[in-house]
Amino acid sequence: MRWILVAGCGHTGTTITAKIIGLNSHVFGVDVETHMFDPFKIEQLPKVLKSFKKQARAEGKQVICEKTPKHILHIDYARRTLKNPSFVLCTRSPYDVIASLAARERDPVDNKAINTGYRRYMADNIALLKQQSFEDSIVHKYEDFVQDPEASMRRICNHARLDFDASMLDTEANETRWFNVEGDGEAGRLKSGKTGKDHAKRRSWQVNQKIFDNRGKWKSILNDESKQHLDGLLKRPLSRWVMKRLDYAMES
Repeated sequence: MRWILVAGCGHTGTTITAKIIGLNSHVFGVDVETHMFDPFKIEQLPKVLKSFKKQARAEGKQVICEKTPKHILHIDYARRTLKNPSFVLCTRSPYDVIASLAARERDPVDNKAINTGYRRYMADNIALLKQQSFEDSIVHKYEDFVQDPEASMRRICNHARLDFDASMLDTEANETRWFNVEGDGEAGRLKSGKTGKDHAKRRSWQVNQKIFDNRGKWKSILNDESKQHLDGLLKRPLSRWVMKRLDYAMES
C-alpha cells in the first residue's frame, strides 16, 4: 500500500488537488483532514493507518491519498513512518492566500486577521521550502494548476507513479462529500459561522464545482487600507526571500 500526502498552507488548493488525485481508479481518497501526524495524536497513528489500509483494500485500491494542510509541518515524521510515500506540497500567491485566510477570521477583514494569515503563510511555506529538494516531494502551484489543470495533474501523477486519466478532472460530475458535511454554496466564509460548520460546507461545495480560476481574488476581499498593510508585510526581507524562492513577485 502506497501513500500520497497532500499538504501546504491552507487555501492553496489542497482540497481540490486531493479530490482529483482521489478520482484516479487506483486511489482511495480520504475525504477528511486526519491530522494523523500531529504530535499530540501519535498514539492513534497506527490505528488510523490500519483503518485506512483496510478501507482501501476493501475497495481494491493500491494507493491512499490523504490531505491535511498542516502536515506540511510534519513531513519529516511522515517520511519516517510511511514506506515510499509521495508528497504533493501546495502553494499559491501570498496575496490570495493571506487575504483568504483573513476573510475566514474576520468580516470585514482587519489588520489583525491579515497578521494571522501572514504568519501562517510564512511558517507553512518556509516548511515547504525545506522539503522541496527531496525526491519524494513535488511543489504544486495553484497558478499553474488553474492555467493548465491537465498538465499539472499529469505532473503529479508522474511523480506519484500513477496513470493519468482525463476523467479525474471532471470534478463537477464526480461529486464527493468532504469534511463530513453537505456542500452549500451560500454558506459563509467564516470558520465559526452560524452553525460552526459554514466554512466546511462552503469548501465541500467548492470542491464539487468545475475547476475555476480564482487568481487575484485578494483585490476584492481587501479594502485599500488592508491592501497597504499586507503590502508592508510582504516587503519585509523574510517575505521577499520566501516569495523569491517560490517565484512570486510583488503585486501592488
